[in-house]
Amino acid sequence: MCASGGYVTHKALNDLVYGKQNPSLHGSTTGGNPASCVAALQALLALESQGIANRQTQIGAQLVSSIDGQASCKQAGSLVYVTLKNAAQADAMKQALSEAGLLVATRGQELHLTPPLMISDSELAQACATLSKIIKQVNVKEAA
Repeated sequence: MCASGGYVTHKALNDLVYGKQNPSLHGSTTGGNPASCVAALQALLALESQGIANRQTQIGAQLVSSIDGQASCKQAGSLVYVTLKNAAQADAMKQALSEAGLLVATRGQELHLTPPLMISDSELAQACATLSKIIKQVNVKEAA
């Protein structure tokens, strides 16, 4: 193994450095390395013991609630996709939210809400209030 993170790709170099050993002897990311498996298990245990999955579901539910029926929503944990009338409305929402300090992504007529994993209750409340206010403003402008 090279200290720089590189690896030998040519058979002649592999044979020179390692002899006639298996050229894939370093394994892979998905190769079931015991240390990687232990690290993954510990990460899963931490997620479970700290209730992170439940917290993410609660965050998503609060975001959906702040939409207050103004648009259709799909939620997976804290990720919320808001389906608006058209791409122009989604772009208007994105611009207005950005000006209010919330960064969101759009794809066509969808607004993608992806809050940070460690968002605080006060930050979430502020984001929900901003989202609620702006979606109502954009819907009012569309109706006028």
